[in-house]
Amino acid sequence: MLALGCSALFVRWANAPGPVTGVYRMGLASLVLLPLALRRGGRRPWPRLGVRFAILGGVSLAIDLALWSTGVNITKAANATLFANTAPLWVALAGMAFFGERLPRLF
Repeated sequence: MLALGCSALFVRWANAPGPVTGVYRMGLASLVLLPLALRRGGRRPWPRLGVRFAILGGVSLAIDLALWSTGVNITKAANATLFANTAPLWVALAGMAFFGERLPRLF
């Protein structure tokens, strides 16, 4: 939790382009999690739809991390983190504005 909370500072201190820091960040995490994924894969084959969704999610996360890391380098770390963490709010408001979705009362 401490490393995640300080990630904006680590990105800024790295003094590298945003996409580079994102690649290293996800690359190290992938190396840690890869043995678990391969161990599970031997029991039964991965469903194709699940693999497609995983790839789509990975590409989306890569774009998000590249943009966020670049934002940390361009502006203050607090601003980039604030905008990234309020993304669900902006998505909900855009859904209301563009698609006419109604938000539940608890939102």
